[in-house]
Amino acid sequence: MRRRETPDERDPGNRVIGLTETVGPQALITFAYSAVMIAWGNSSNPIVRHARDVCLKAAELPFRPIAWIVDGAAGCGGVTNGAGATLDMRLYSHLLGFCIVTAVICFWISRRHWNAWASRLRAARRWSNARPDVISREAQQGFALMALGTLPAIWFLFFDVGMFDSSSSCAVSNPWLLLRAPLLTMTAYNLTCAAAGFWAIRKL
Repeated sequence: MRRRETPDERDPGNRVIGLTETVGPQALITFAYSAVMIAWGNSSNPIVRHARDVCLKAAELPFRPIAWIVDGAAGCGGVTNGAGATLDMRLYSHLLGFCIVTAVICFWISRRHWNAWASRLRAARRWSNARPDVISREAQQGFALMALGTLPAIWFLFFDVGMFDSSSSCAVSNPWLLLRAPLLTMTAYNLTCAAAGFWAIRKL
């Protein structure tokens, strides 16, 4: 039985962005921006440091809820954290907010491809001859697994900030640990896109 084509696939000039391809731009943007901000955070050049502070200040208000959560999760062993760790916390909150906003925008843009992803998932799982109730049940299971998979990533992003969990870790700066923000956001974004593909199977 030939599977039904989606509108994206019927139009030869309308290229379908694959489920894995959509992660590339999101990851590239967030990792590149994070690397720049981390490098700026440890620069001794006054111009670079000023540019860093401008970026941090510009997004301070919209990202304040994230900073509040991160600061609350950062125990620092009950001691006052050092200047380097204080800057790391500000950078981490900023990067986390930037990564989340980027992921949300990319996810919103990807909506037009969800039916194509669902069609490919359905073909890959050889559901072409399965009963509709079997397809629906297994698609719901796939959606649930992908959605649940995002929870650990979200937990580690917000509530288990391991680089701020002891007095020793808060005494010095650990800048490259800040890359956990784009890494975990990319993981959560990938799983969320997969969940969207399974969810869209119900419409095919």
